Amino acid sequence: MAFVNNLLQNATRYARYHHAAVTRYQAHSSFVFAFLENVLDDWRHYYAFDSIENLRSLMLRSGGYADVEDFGTGRSGRVWLRDLARHSASTRAKGRRLFRIVQWLQPQTIVELGTSVGIGTAYLAAANTNAAVWSVEGAPALTAIAKAHMEWLQLPNVHLLSGRFEDVLPDLPATTGPIDLLYIDGNHRSDPTLHYFETCLPNLNPEGLMVFDDIHWSDDMENAWASICADERVRLSIDCFDIGLVSFSKQFREKQHYTLIPLRHKPWKALF
Repeated sequence: MAFVNNLLQNATRYARYHHAAVTRYQAHSSFVFAFLENVLDDWRHYYAFDSIENLRSLMLRSGGYADVEDFGTGRSGRVWLRDLARHSASTRAKGRRLFRIVQWLQPQTIVELGTSVGIGTAYLAAANTNAAVWSVEGAPALTAIAKAHMEWLQLPNVHLLSGRFEDVLPDLPATTGPIDLLYIDGNHRSDPTLHYFETCLPNLNPEGLMVFDDIHWSDDMENAWASICADERVRLSIDCFDIGLVSFSKQFREKQHYTLIPLRHKPWKALF
């Protein structure tokens, strides 16, 4: 019954998002139109996609495991690599979306909170191999797996840090310098998410971007996302359902919020 209820809740959240979302034909902002054109409505295929998805396929067939402590839930135990690839790693669609964001904006310093097995990390790093990607993972066993994956994918621009976010974040600015793109994909609860937002904001480049994973994961995460969007320091917020983006740039003279969807998911909007 819990599974069915969760499925219904997710369907309801998506239905609300889909109803509110607009396409490139209703976006009255040059930045937002460019985001739609270069990220949501860009369907070009890149060789890097094949390498990363080949790695995922190998994991799905793997009989290996890792002993992992989840700092978000406090639970620990043996986790199969195939389950990590199936349930914890970034999906193919989300990975490609992250790739296109990096390819479009060309950030030089990227920080990711929540490496897991490194699938999302690889998409971020492959989009701009001149960028330095710093990824933080709480579980040492997962950090070791991700390190092997980055070596296999030949992505030397990835730097992996192991430790609790709360312990790593205070010293991170001295290591990374100003952050151009921050991707928060760790503890999917409101209080930790808001804490990471506040902690990392002073270290963000004024023209930098924050990306939040799974903003519609639960009512709790939706509340966190609503609080972030309402923050007076946020000048632009974008809801793409699976991820949310916020900018603090002064180029946006008025506070703006957009709920966006690829045109292929609302093709009739091209006619109106």
